[in-house]
Amino acid sequence: MTSKNRKTKRDPIPKHFKSIEEAADFWDEHDLTDYWDLTKEVQMEVDIQRRVFLTALEPTLAQQLTAKRTNKAYPPKPSSMSGSKKK
Repeated sequence: MTSKNRKTKRDPIPKHFKSIEEAADFWDEHDLTDYWDLTKEVQMEVDIQRRVFLTALEPTLAQQLTAKRTNKAYPPKPSSMSGSKKK
């Protein structure tokens, strides 16, 4: 059933939420499809920058984590996971 076919009255979307938590609570309790007619297309640019965190791990633990990783988008560099130092 689409939102146009629903006979229930919808709550108005507040003009301003007092906090992020208040907005989250509203949308946790309401369905966006009930308000779809109030949405509009927008254009925006987003600058998402990859962040890298380095930490020391025991070689065995590093190998176990590498074996279990699910994100194939950024495969580990072979030299960074070898666990041995070049002489």
